[in-house]
Amino acid sequence: MHEASLVSGLLSLALEEVEKFRASSGPEGPRVRRIREITLDIGLISCVEEQTLTGCFELMVEGTLAEGAVLKVHRLPLPCTCKDCGKAFELRERHFVCPFCGSENIAFSGGQGCVMSKLDVDLEEKTDGSS
Repeated sequence: MHEASLVSGLLSLALEEVEKFRASSGPEGPRVRRIREITLDIGLISCVEEQTLTGCFELMVEGTLAEGAVLKVHRLPLPCTCKDCGKAFELRERHFVCPFCGSENIAFSGGQGCVMSKLDVDLEEKTDGSS
């Protein structure tokens, strides 16, 4: 189940970004209270099972700044070109047929990637110490 290692890497990346924010904010800057939402863009032909990914995420975020966070997964369309009719198109489902001529003789590249595209956080309320 590679979804667990994918979530582990995603969580590490998100926590690393939070640390970078903390470092760049300085000691008086805002602090991240929690990670609220992570958006993940996944290529159409990546071998990632969304339900397993979400389940692993829910388990692995326990006890971290991301506990209770929502994982949003977006499948990215796959850019293709038909080798028979020459038309370019995007596939949004794993049905590898040219929508223009019905040929299965299509070319594509990519579609296997996985990118954290968004990280939403809640910041701590700043208190100035006055009464």
